Amino acid sequence: MNTRRPVASLWIGEKLHYLNQLCLKSHVVAGHKTILYCADKVDNAPEGVEVRPASEIMDIDRELVAATIASFLSNVFRYKMIQKTGAIWIDCDVIQADGGTRTASISGAFVALVFALQHLKERGALKRVPIADHVAATSVGIVNGIPLLDLAYDEDSKAEVD
Repeated sequence: MNTRRPVASLWIGEKLHYLNQLCLKSHVVAGHKTILYCADKVDNAPEGVEVRPASEIMDIDRELVAATIASFLSNVFRYKMIQKTGAIWIDCDVIQADGGTRTASISGAFVALVFALQHLKERGALKRVPIADHVAATSVGIVNGIPLLDLAYDEDSKAEVD
């Protein structure tokens, strides 16, 4: 039986972007009941994500969204959702990850940044790639009182500090 509190988020729009689908799915895979409150009909939520109408929490004022930004309204929604449901708020672009996934994401993001900057240089948008130094990541932690480098999942999940 899953005793974890559910995680929930808000989506304003008709289609989830691929990154948002992956991030929501990561919470499902990690064993969280994952709820997506939607202002519109969304038919491409990942399997395992419970899609619910945002109106269960509050009405979404489209004029307010158009006049400001969606994140302004999502802050109000977040507060009301936590009050009504007790769920834990997540943003749709936050991945649920252990140490290995987090560190791979950091290293991969740096590589993607370098590729993007090189592409801009080749197109003439940059004179040079403005990278002063390289970035990479690894996980460290203390497991059973022993400092460890590059933790495996079973070490990361029981680390006293990571």
